Amino acid sequence: MAIDHAESTYSDLAGFPSTLLNRALDDVFVLNEMARLAGKSSTNFLTGLVNPDNTAVIGYSMGGYGALNVAGAGYSPRR
Repeated sequence: MAIDHAESTYSDLAGFPSTLLNRALDDVFVLNEMARLAGKSSTNFLTGLVNPDNTAVIGYSMGGYGALNVAGAGYSPRR
């Protein structure tokens, strides 16, 4: 999946804090939706194609930052 992060693109750019917080939340939402849509009771085309126990998140630049936060890197207090 490729995510078009709201408030993080040229056409709908919001403040940088929105990107820092919402990018990881978007990633988690998509992972959860992929697992739901791939479930045995689903009639979605992802059923049987996605293994939610063996899924990866990758990203480059700000996407890498979001991927690290999804994996539990967390946020640091301002210093």
